[in-house]
Amino acid sequence: MFMLKDPLHGVSTGIYTHRNFDNAALTYIESLVKWRCDLGAFNKVISSYSRHLIVRYVLFLHFGNDSGNPDKGATIQRLLDLCLERDRCGSRVLRNVLSLAQMTGYLSIERGRFDQRLKVLEPTDKLLEQMRRYYAHTFRCFDVLLGDRAPRQISRDDPDMVERVCFAVGGPYIDQHLLIGEYFEDLHSLFGLDGGFATVFAVVDAQMRGQTPPSYKDIAQRFRLSASQARKILKSAEARGLMTFDDMGKVADASGLVEACKRFIARELALYAKFALGLEPYLVPGRTPRGGHESGLRAYG
Repeated sequence: MFMLKDPLHGVSTGIYTHRNFDNAALTYIESLVKWRCDLGAFNKVISSYSRHLIVRYVLFLHFGNDSGNPDKGATIQRLLDLCLERDRCGSRVLRNVLSLAQMTGYLSIERGRFDQRLKVLEPTDKLLEQMRRYYAHTFRCFDVLLGDRAPRQISRDDPDMVERVCFAVGGPYIDQHLLIGEYFEDLHSLFGLDGGFATVFAVVDAQMRGQTPPSYKDIAQRFRLSASQARKILKSAEARGLMTFDDMGKVADASGLVEACKRFIARELALYAKFALGLEPYLVPGRTPRGGHESGLRAYG
């Protein structure tokens, strides 16, 4: 599914073709793999891309509500409507994710303040801390790309970083129907499998660093999957022509998977660069930042 006009195309292309992008992509992958390894039970909550997006939608709807009325925030009905509109999941998967997130202390569910029939989702401090770590890791990629040449509008030391990022990108993401992982059909199919996100990036990380790819058992142990599920994900990648196995059943080459993931990473970084960090002029060839270096806020450290 593609939009006729893609708001992220120019920025993602600028990032992908940047001379420092391979190092930035490695930074992204290393940080993501480490973050996933440290998540524990939360890996089950966001085990697939659709489940991961459900949590993002909660944050976008919650922090995007500037009406002063919590009943207009992340209600279960608004969340379901959004999932159905974007073909992410149905009510059963949504209920399972929300139940697990609530049981593990990442979301709370309250009755509406003015309409008691509503159920309103709110992120807990536990979830906000995990997302703060996620965004801080992700934004380090821009340090690799640009060094201290460009200003950033959100500091990773800002205690309200998650709120500010979600407010900045949530509106465009929903209103303009932006696609990130969904933009890449083969990769999105792998991400849609339980454990797909973590498994793919564990293999890509090893390939880019010239290391021996992890075995199914290694992947299963690191990310709380079954070895059979990890094998299913990699065999699916093989079927899509993204990787090959040797005669011993080990990963022989994952260069196609690496290429697909690099393009995905460039696109996700473009979302933050364009809508949250004010970095589009520094990443799109031919663009000149207005006012030069003093036009934005101080770069985060």
